[in-house]
Amino acid sequence: MSALPERFGVHAPLSGGLRGSLKWAEDATCNCLQIFSGNPGAWKGTAWKEADCAFFCAERERLDMKPCVLHTPYLINLASPDDFNWGRSKQMLRDALAQAERSGSEYVNSHIGSHLGAGMDAGIRRVAAALVEVLSEDGSGTTVLLETTNGSGKLVGSRFEELESVLELCGPVADRVAICIDTAHVWATGYDISSAEGTTAMIDEFDALVGLDRLLCIHANDNRKALGGKSDVHQDIGEGQIGPDAFRALVNDPRLAHVPFILETPKNNPDDDRRNLDVIRGLRGKG
Repeated sequence: MSALPERFGVHAPLSGGLRGSLKWAEDATCNCLQIFSGNPGAWKGTAWKEADCAFFCAERERLDMKPCVLHTPYLINLASPDDFNWGRSKQMLRDALAQAERSGSEYVNSHIGSHLGAGMDAGIRRVAAALVEVLSEDGSGTTVLLETTNGSGKLVGSRFEELESVLELCGPVADRVAICIDTAHVWATGYDISSAEGTTAMIDEFDALVGLDRLLCIHANDNRKALGGKSDVHQDIGEGQIGPDAFRALVNDPRLAHVPFILETPKNNPDDDRRNLDVIRGLRGKG
């Protein structure tokens, strides 16, 4: 059998700090994880303590739990035409990159944001300009992942063509920008991945426009809402409108062997995450 994806993790709560998030991920049987870089509803967070970061790095190494993806807070809008909020968004990205360097995390994942009526072309240019400015100043080498959006309102990055355009404008920092596909989001946008054929076609289109070397994470989430509904209410793997065939196709695609899969499915405790991880891992080898 050709190599298949083998890194599966979840978004772990940060309520117990770095140590608590790592314990949650371990209990859920992750071998990679995602956490917020700070309070998801606040513009400014608190730098993690050196001792906690040292423990986090050492334990991840011991557990072979890699990569760690830091998710920026929800307020970020790299496409904003408003200079004040655009400036705050750039600072939020800087703060997330600093947390990544501090904690040894490999990636920073960010929602892209909305052009707020300025137009898609203007929004794309704004995103690229923010990335060039922030990454040109940052010496960490951490890769920023732009997450696909759900097609609602005036969001930038719902279609692969838009992501391609952002990357083309990143110039000298393009090698530090990559993409995270969220399955619930692409479904909400209108990519029909309910079948193996549709899922493969979606990946083929991404490869043609962006390149699979730029796909460095997949958020694996089912969706409770209808195709193209611009809504991404997450559901357990295979239990929503997308269904199991999409996830079976993804985890059996050898082109995605390098990609970590992060689940953001509903949870009350690590048992819920463990159950969803068991489901998606159980689809490997059954393509």
